[in-house]
Amino acid sequence: MSRKSGAPDSKVCVLSTGVPHPTDGASTVVYDQYLRALQEDGRDIVLVCLLTSNAGDKAAETARFYEQRGIEVILCCSPEFYKGRFGRYRLDDQALADVRGKVAECRPDVVLCLDLVAAWVGSKLFPRLPRVVWLGDLHFQTYWLHALYTVKEDGMSRAAIYNLLRYLVYCRDWRRVYREVLKNDAHVIACNKSSEKDLARIGVRATYAPYPWPQLAAKPVSQQPAAPAIPTFVFFGTLQALGSRSALHVLIDEIHPLMVAQYGRGGFKIQICGRGYLYPWAKSGIDSRPELEFLGFVDDLDDLMRRSHALLAPIDVPVGNRTRIVTAMAQRTLVIAHRNAARGNPDLVDGETCFLAATAAEFVERMRMAIEQPLLKAQIIERAYACYLRTFAPPTANAVLVEAVNSAARQRVA
Repeated sequence: MSRKSGAPDSKVCVLSTGVPHPTDGASTVVYDQYLRALQEDGRDIVLVCLLTSNAGDKAAETARFYEQRGIEVILCCSPEFYKGRFGRYRLDDQALADVRGKVAECRPDVVLCLDLVAAWVGSKLFPRLPRVVWLGDLHFQTYWLHALYTVKEDGMSRAAIYNLLRYLVYCRDWRRVYREVLKNDAHVIACNKSSEKDLARIGVRATYAPYPWPQLAAKPVSQQPAAPAIPTFVFFGTLQALGSRSALHVLIDEIHPLMVAQYGRGGFKIQICGRGYLYPWAKSGIDSRPELEFLGFVDDLDDLMRRSHALLAPIDVPVGNRTRIVTAMAQRTLVIAHRNAARGNPDLVDGETCFLAATAAEFVERMRMAIEQPLLKAQIIERAYACYLRTFAPPTANAVLVEAVNSAARQRVA
């Protein structure tokens, strides 16, 4: 294929944790966008997917999809690619040997590693090759926050204290792994702005870049349906993930009681949808509150958002750059998010591109504004959409990754 960017011809090996997918998932959709961009730039691509053994037929089907697009795909399955024992993580020798055997004939010129485990495995497979590393949420943060929520939900017991201390030890070791794997990398891209400082503290230099996120069928505000008869809000995401776990606590325990006080029983509706399962405490909390409506997985999320006053994203954990927020910005739906969301996404500015709140009372106030101030709402929506186009839209966001790969390729030629 002919090169478009003027960088040296080179073969790129893309190592990914999981299988990219054009529509299904969060990071996997980002991976698919990066593959598209590299192909459009004229590169030959070998995609090496690191999969758990239960990936099954779905992974094989997706692999065929990429092979039909002219990408060579190598599926590497293992029960585990790393093991934790006595407070330390290490790569699984057998899994690494299996991967090395499968990629022996790959011979790339540059490597793109999609997230930490891919970078860890890649450092053993291609130790002398220039590479680019893309990082999602940092393991030492998400694992620890999940552990804290488990204690909050299950209560403090001797077993809970033991598990919390165990998580603390292993999260400290994740910091070591990040440092050792990435300390010599010159091209580390972080999808969360807050990760720049978090990684700098452990000696890793990373640069924030908005990830590419494809647009839904966005319509101008003038073409939006009329506002619903009662205050209606939508909440969605992968239900067992950290962001949803955090947000559902705030929504059920804090926002809902204040909304009842403001609008009365049955006077509003919050529709909850997404992939995966609800935690038992969340299911119980939703079932006992008729104003909270659980829809499960929704095929036409675009239509659901257009028929609501706003997206609620009360995610109070101070990590992450949430795709649900970017989805709403691209679709011209007003976002009402926790102020901590701006730590990962600096384009979120209260009153400019979204509404931000720090307390349940502030959330309810901004929900009221979304209902009663349609002109302000429309202005914020259009500014958010313009922000999406200049930051997260694939043509813009993909260019950052392509340039990083080109820079790494030039490094080898030099």
